[in-house]
Amino acid sequence: MKIAITQRSKNLDGTSRFDSLEQNYFSFFESFGITLITIPNCLQDPVLYFRRIGATHLILSGGGNIHPKFYKRKAIKNIEYSQDRDNTEKKLLDYTIENKIPVLGICRGCQFINIYFGGDLLQGLKNNFFKTIGHKASRHKINLIDKKIQSIINNKENIIVNSYHDDGFTKKELAKKLIDFAQTEDGVVEGYHHKNLPIVGIMWHPEREKQKKTFNDRLIRAFINKEIYWY
Repeated sequence: MKIAITQRSKNLDGTSRFDSLEQNYFSFFESFGITLITIPNCLQDPVLYFRRIGATHLILSGGGNIHPKFYKRKAIKNIEYSQDRDNTEKKLLDYTIENKIPVLGICRGCQFINIYFGGDLLQGLKNNFFKTIGHKASRHKINLIDKKIQSIINNKENIIVNSYHDDGFTKKELAKKLIDFAQTEDGVVEGYHHKNLPIVGIMWHPEREKQKKTFNDRLIRAFINKEIYWY
């Protein structure tokens, strides 16, 4: 199975932009029999590239910041944004949604999908009074509030996940077409699915776990096999 995945985009030497993707993604998804194919952020027509490589699913990867103009907020000084990546991912979402192609958003990808459907993003969770849980470079519990998801990962009501994000959103900022299935104890949304499209977003990084977690394995397999979508 071939799955397309988006990449970080950065200006590293002051003259050229570089795309990159953590090696962890390749080693993690290879264990599911998946060949990951990266999508460059410089293409005029990323959809044509997606079609040419014969991808069946799309992953919007983590890393980097979404430009605030996409959710009607102001840019923050000294933070690098990747508008070329934002534009690439928007075009890919337009196409995958139109054709009902499964999409998984991981961390930044999860945030981008929420914004795409009209949701909002809190810039800096600590600045928005979410102080009970550290969301960056930490591990914390999330509560699974959806019976279907509980069943998929063996009827657990809560799990421990890693966390590497500064920004996030609560149910208040969640797009109306998205249904949350996981939250932290302080109300930050950690996972959702679309009401009637094969789209899933998670805020943690399954590819960064040093040891394989059963719940991640089952959730990814459910995404691959389109088992999460029952509306």
